[in-house]
Amino acid sequence: MWNLYASDHVHSVTVMSALAAGTGLPLHQAPCDLAPGGMVTYGCLRGLRALFERTRIEGRDYVYLDNGYFRPSAHNRRDYSGYYRATKNALQHDGSGTADPHRFEMLGKRLLPWKFGGQAIMICPPGNVFAGLVGFDAQGWLAQTIATIKKVTDRPYLVRDKSNRGGVTLWDALRDCHCLVTHSSNAAVEALVYGVPVFCTAPCAAYAMGQPDLSMIEAPRYPEREPWAWALAANQWTLAEMKSGQMWREINP
Repeated sequence: MWNLYASDHVHSVTVMSALAAGTGLPLHQAPCDLAPGGMVTYGCLRGLRALFERTRIEGRDYVYLDNGYFRPSAHNRRDYSGYYRATKNALQHDGSGTADPHRFEMLGKRLLPWKFGGQAIMICPPGNVFAGLVGFDAQGWLAQTIATIKKVTDRPYLVRDKSNRGGVTLWDALRDCHCLVTHSSNAAVEALVYGVPVFCTAPCAAYAMGQPDLSMIEAPRYPEREPWAWALAANQWTLAEMKSGQMWREINP
């Protein structure tokens, strides 16, 4: 038995109502008790985190939804026309498995050639909310990451987080970058599309495409990206695909 959970925020209500329409599963609004069975949730704020943590502690199945890997919805503009990722018993898909290229090609995206010759190292630390969800110290991670990088290279580095983007797109910020370093941010997925190698220190959607060892900062990996991109594109859906039941059928074959 599965149960859907939403907070009272408009984004949570919009996404989870679409999924309720496509699945017929009961939709609960937090704060509430955790019903028997598995949990399906979009994000973990506003009363959802405690329920999600209990679900994982008790070893229950869960499906976690968040903004998509490619062309996510722009909620700051109340735009829900983009994609949402949904992953069973994980926060992100790892890009494994086989998928045809159709859904990736539908996005109108292409993988740019690998970039060589960039100078700077971009560091994208996790936010405090996400760090709290996975249980680690975001500021401690950033300090340790910078210290490790300084030991192995004299390249300049820049820290890019949600508070200091200054209206600069990730594409522009990466123009002279040797690589991108993150814990598990979706910025690594975007960097790989742009042809910039990545270092991910925790399992995430980009982990298999990157190099986890920061001591190898001068020797990034340049793997084949096509099957990985196709797999991620096959594991994100629109609200219309949630309402039709397509998402639920594909995530629970």
